[in-house]
Amino acid sequence: MFYGKWHTLQACSASYFSPPPTDPNWIRAALSDEIVLREFPHFSGWKVSDEEPNLIGKFSPRDVNFENEIALFAGTKISLLGMKQGRTNERQYHLFRNAIITPLGSGYILEHADGISRYSTALPRWNFEGKRNIGARYGRGYFSSDRFSCDNICHYTYDHIGRGILAVHDEISHESEVFITRSNRPYNQYIRKSVIPFSSQLAREESYYFDELILSRDSFKHLSHPAHFCDHTIMSTIRAKIPAGRPSSVGKLYISRKDATARPLLNEGELEDALKRLGFEVVVLSELSPEKQIDIFSGADIIVAPHGAGLTSLFCCRAGTRVVEIFDPNVGTAAFCAISKYYKLQYAALFGTSQENGWLIDVSKVTAAVE
Repeated sequence: MFYGKWHTLQACSASYFSPPPTDPNWIRAALSDEIVLREFPHFSGWKVSDEEPNLIGKFSPRDVNFENEIALFAGTKISLLGMKQGRTNERQYHLFRNAIITPLGSGYILEHADGISRYSTALPRWNFEGKRNIGARYGRGYFSSDRFSCDNICHYTYDHIGRGILAVHDEISHESEVFITRSNRPYNQYIRKSVIPFSSQLAREESYYFDELILSRDSFKHLSHPAHFCDHTIMSTIRAKIPAGRPSSVGKLYISRKDATARPLLNEGELEDALKRLGFEVVVLSELSPEKQIDIFSGADIIVAPHGAGLTSLFCCRAGTRVVEIFDPNVGTAAFCAISKYYKLQYAALFGTSQENGWLIDVSKVTAAVE
């Protein structure tokens, strides 16, 4: 029964569901499930549109060899993001006519033809049809966001903005305005204004009508995060467009997660004390301006950090900068390993042990790795 999977989605958001892209027919399954309809009666009568968009462009992938990087994560449950395939997904662009899109914090609701499109990546909890407001009408536009949270600075930088970079490079956005989901996080606004300042922002939970709406295939299907296996166009453009800043004098940097609610490192205080004795400076990135974050990454000789979006600014590190990423072995992805490879950083991964309410890292292993 579909409800078993649907029930696990209820913690995703107070206002919408945005499941992983494991089942291309998940919307149809949800809207025909008796238990779902009983709990969410506003879905009753919704139709799923079978009308297919037009394929207007596709670009061949390139081979990427991550053989050495894959070995680093043997014996863990860290997601390799498709690295074993060694090839990026073919980039495809699809055009939807007479479409309505409603951006959300994660994903979007897409209406096409006579119902909700099966390429929608979310469903609303609220009575969407009764309360929807069409915020604006546009002719032709390219929407660069996807199913990942627009408040996560890593996803926003490498996925949302990265997709906008590719559309310009592939000339898909020719004669089309580029749109992206609005994020009010200062870092994300700084990156957007620096890299794709020509883009327009769409407010969340506001609906927009397009005569012609263009979406990248990986906006609604599996995405090889980050940045399409570190596509050269994305990675080089981000580095070139972000102001270099003034490298700080902090050579040894530890990125704290004390302000994060997910994946708590239970002995982080012990780790911080040990690293401070070795000359490391502990920083909480949410307390710094985007410009200051760029400065400290630019000047670092070695960076130690738990897995998380705090490593987003690796794009401004000097070649040869050492990066030691520490993991709960059951949670996370190899995203920053891939990014480090592209920017020629010296990367190492260390794995702790999972606990019921978080995880622990062997502090002696970390200190040995950085001495």
